[in-house]
Amino acid sequence: MLKDWNHSSLTVTDIDRSAEFYGRAFGFVHKFTVRDMTHQIASITGVEGARCDLMQLDAPVGDHVLELIAFHHPPRDEADDRPRPLQPGQAHVSFVVEDLDATLVRIEELGARRLGAVTEFAEGRAAYCQEPGGSVLELEELYEQEDGADGE
Repeated sequence: MLKDWNHSSLTVTDIDRSAEFYGRAFGFVHKFTVRDMTHQIASITGVEGARCDLMQLDAPVGDHVLELIAFHHPPRDEADDRPRPLQPGQAHVSFVVEDLDATLVRIEELGARRLGAVTEFAEGRAAYCQEPGGSVLELEELYEQEDGADGE
């Protein structure tokens, strides 16, 4: 039975770049860092010889924790830097923002890039972006609900 939600984890290329981005863009705060984790990450992933750097960040709202993890094994193909938000095993985080257009300008100034177009949904507009460390995030600007509307 579920007791609590512990954290969301994003695989990135560089935890420091990603943490700086999430801190400057959204106010996330450093919780702890483990450099060159070996035995535990090899054990939990089942990948012999696996190594990683891991950092957790506290959210500026709510109690949720964002975990950033950069694996060093197996070696990454440097020629292939395309984001893969749709492949199994990948993840993204989603943030609701007040002004989508202004937020996109701000995070692009911080090194993020849009993956596709701003897309219209019944509940609002959204966009996928990749931050400088490689993780994928979704930004959503929700339409105001009239009193009594349930969003369904």
